[in-house]
Order: sequence, then C-alpha cells, then structure tokens
Amino acid sequence: MERQATGFGLKQLQEDTPDGLPKARRSLLSLVDELARQSRLPVSQVVLGGFSQGAMLALDAALHLEDRPAGAVLFSGNLVARPEWERRARNRAGLPVFQSHGRQDPLLPFSGAEALRDLLVQARMAVEFLEFDGGHTIPPSVVNRSSQFLLARLREASSDDNVSDR
Repeated sequence: MERQATGFGLKQLQEDTPDGLPKARRSLLSLVDELARQSRLPVSQVVLGGFSQGAMLALDAALHLEDRPAGAVLFSGNLVARPEWERRARNRAGLPVFQSHGRQDPLLPFSGAEALRDLLVQARMAVEFLEFDGGHTIPPSVVNRSSQFLLARLREASSDDNVSDR
C-alpha cells in the first residue's frame, strides 16, 4: 500500500487488494476483539481510525467486523480493494465516517480519496468529507473537526447506554 499512486498505478491500487492487507486485517480484528473483551465495550461503541495506510486498514477492518462499529476516521486514505469494499460497504449503511484529504497530496492523490468518498456515499454511509489545501498531513483544522466527530460518537454511545438502562 506504500507505493506512490499516480496514473495507471492509482487505478490498479484501487482495484487490487494490497498484498499485506489480509494479514494486517486479521491482526487488527484480533486486537479490536481483545480490547472489546478486556474493556467490556461492545464493538458498536468503537471508532476505528488511521492515517494513510492506517486509514485504509481501519476502513477495511470496519467493513469486516461482525458488528458495525460506532464510526471510522480516515485521514489521507485512498480507495483500495474496490470489488470487496463495494460488496461489504452495503452492509454498513448509516456508518458515520469522517474522511479528510489534502488536495496537494503527493503520495495518495486527491482523486483516490474522492473515489473512496463516493463509494462510501453510494453505500449510504454518513460521510463527512473535509478537504484541505496541503499534502499528506493532518492539519489543525482536521484535528479540530475530527475531535468534534469523535465527541458526537461518544455522545451517541452515552445516549444509547442511557436508553438501554431504562
């Protein structure tokens, strides 16, 4: 997933499942399961997120979890594994997703982030897409907005707890 994505390489990146993705997914899913078990926190209250490759892995895991997570935060990620993600995304309608990407990203082109956003929107996920002037980074404006996104997921989880306690 680390190669620079330009031209034909971007199209190929979007269609193929990167070599290490299945193994990385298994590791992350095991980690999520273990953390949920230890904390007694249901996966439905977990937000998965990451930057660059981590964003792509976080989304892949969110699409593969048995239960729908509380949300996903995707900083500077791109579309990969399109056939599989399209199929799995249909089962995540309503999933809150915060996605950001720099219009001048030299590593993962902005068009790849737009393709990812479009796939998620077509799957009826609740996508908030924040683009910014800049490259492969997380600027303060994105940190601020993603914090608001995470606080909203926390409030939803607290609200769900209060409803189930009644």
